[in-house]
Amino acid sequence: MKFIVIFALFLISSATQAEEAEGKTFSALTIGAEAVQYRYVEPGLIAHQGYLIGFFAELPWSRPSGFQGLFKGNLLFGQLDYDGGLCDVNTGQCSAYQAKTTDVISRITHRFIFPMPRGFDFFVGPGLRYLYDRGEGSGFYTRTGIYIFAPIGLSFKKDDYSLDLEADIFLKGLMHSKLSEANSTYGDVDHTQSAGFGHILTVSKKITDAKWFQNLIVSIYYESWDVSHSDVVELQVNGSASGKFFIEPKNFTQAFGFKLGVFY
Repeated sequence: MKFIVIFALFLISSATQAEEAEGKTFSALTIGAEAVQYRYVEPGLIAHQGYLIGFFAELPWSRPSGFQGLFKGNLLFGQLDYDGGLCDVNTGQCSAYQAKTTDVISRITHRFIFPMPRGFDFFVGPGLRYLYDRGEGSGFYTRTGIYIFAPIGLSFKKDDYSLDLEADIFLKGLMHSKLSEANSTYGDVDHTQSAGFGHILTVSKKITDAKWFQNLIVSIYYESWDVSHSDVVELQVNGSASGKFFIEPKNFTQAFGFKLGVFY
């Protein structure tokens, strides 16, 4: 979580410095609430699913020359249903198990926007996704992960409606499994993932003329991730090689979300 806060502060600081140095201006800040139906699956192994809630913010900027950009970020949290198994690393025996997991997920991206004819914009930029996952009960341990990716895509605006198509080019994934929480003799494990792909499809409508509600924006979206398995890492027991190996399995994520925001 510290990494997310530092990264966000870095983006804000960079944007502020750029505004002062290059005449950038910020406008139309959007903030709001978000609800998501979330599903994470490691095929043949486990599934996490349920609902997450949270917050989001978007901050566009522009320069007098016409150059444009957009900061986007969100934070989701909640409890999911775990359906899978618990395995004994010593015997390799696994048993079916169901429980709750606490999850926190955040995305931070920045888009460089290039206007095109007929209401289309092309965008590209850097992105980061953070995951915290901790199951309830003995045998579970904390997992934290970071995806570094590049969002690229098209957006289309007409009147108060917009359509956004974003492809997320996976660059690198880093997963930390705190196995020492499950067994104090185990060493923690760090995995690297190098292949994957994601995308988000978003439809939005601005509401500017309602009697009681003005300057609102309503969005629905579908997000998915497909990530390949990681490298293989040997488990350390009491600081020594155990001859047993761990891998972060290939997995996919699906999310259907709803956003309600206010823009200024």
